[in-house]
Amino acid sequence: QAQLLQLAEAGDLRGLRRLVLGGEGEDEEDTTGAGRRRRPEGEKMMAALAAADAEGWTALIAASKAGREEVVAQLLTWGVPPNPTPPRGHPAPATWCPPHTALRGAALGGHLRVAALLLDAGADVNLASA
Repeated sequence: QAQLLQLAEAGDLRGLRRLVLGGEGEDEEDTTGAGRRRRPEGEKMMAALAAADAEGWTALIAASKAGREEVVAQLLTWGVPPNPTPPRGHPAPATWCPPHTALRGAALGGHLRVAALLLDAGADVNLASA
């Protein structure tokens, strides 16, 4: 998790791809010939991409706060949700208030293009953060 956050915040798209997809870090065409890009395989990798650390940071939040537009776009393409989700087993998910959101991080940093990507992906403008 820490390595994902570091790569996302640094804007190291190649390193992030290498960690997530394996290989040389390139987002190669898939073998189906359908022209789709490779995606992370397995539920564990997708869960790791969307998971928050102990302080509520995800790779998407770190990249958004740092204004890393390419990384944000790649994470969203891989299916990382634009809004944080309550921790598993939270007693009242409807009233959960995340400590951070990607949209708030982008907005506070003045990263308008990143905010636009997040909004296009369905980021909730009404989701308050702690």
